[in-house]
Amino acid sequence: MLTVKLIVFDLDGTIVSDTRDAKNIISPLIINAIHLAQACGIKIAVATGRDLKAATKPAEMINADYLIASNGALLYNCKEKKIIWAHYLKENVIKLILDNVDMEENWPRVHTPGEVYLAECDREVAAMYAEIYGDQCYYVEERSQLARDAIMLGIVGDIEPVITKINNRFGNLVSVCQGGHDCIDVIAPGINKAWAVQKVAEMIGATPAQVVAYGDGLNDIEMLSWAATGIAISDAHPRVIKAAKGRTCPPGSGVGESLVELLAT
Repeated sequence: MLTVKLIVFDLDGTIVSDTRDAKNIISPLIINAIHLAQACGIKIAVATGRDLKAATKPAEMINADYLIASNGALLYNCKEKKIIWAHYLKENVIKLILDNVDMEENWPRVHTPGEVYLAECDREVAAMYAEIYGDQCYYVEERSQLARDAIMLGIVGDIEPVITKINNRFGNLVSVCQGGHDCIDVIAPGINKAWAVQKVAEMIGATPAQVVAYGDGLNDIEMLSWAATGIAISDAHPRVIKAAKGRTCPPGSGVGESLVELLAT
């Protein structure tokens, strides 16, 4: 078997097929393969754009050791059930973006470690957040009321012009992570999944050569490049597959099959 100390999984589009499925269905093949890895002493981490509240359940389902949430802005120790770090966007930075970037065709929201604050959004999105957060899902009347210290500013809609404007005007104040074609997450500067995975690897004494990472989104590119064995989902963007040096596997149960093969080498 390859000398592996850490295996990292993205969630949506990688081991969870539907971002808006609050049930977080994960293939039993993946769970069984992860159990095999853990029996070999390998640590398991989730690295996702989801915030802590939305990512905790699937992380528990795969018995993860660490949860990297909000694209690296927050690290949670799943075994000790405690936050190791949380890098906040300051209220004034979020206010600058909300006041100066035209988001008429978009739906912004902000996340703290346990809460989400929404302005106007479509009914399906509102229902999803209400199911996940319960009474920790708050609605505000005006977008300006979203401004507060937060882990992440999420934006859904026509995001390409928004990405350009944020990077051009506030690129020194934030990091912009794009998970899907219609959504971005704005977090503290200098942070992404790769940065967080590297920190976790250092914590457990692993080098890039001892790390395996699976992902499918544009926000996985740096992580797949950093890990010696990056594996992209087969229907991912060409840039994601390039970052994984052409290594691919199907989503869902295909990840489990890939992991079993990896553990057998």
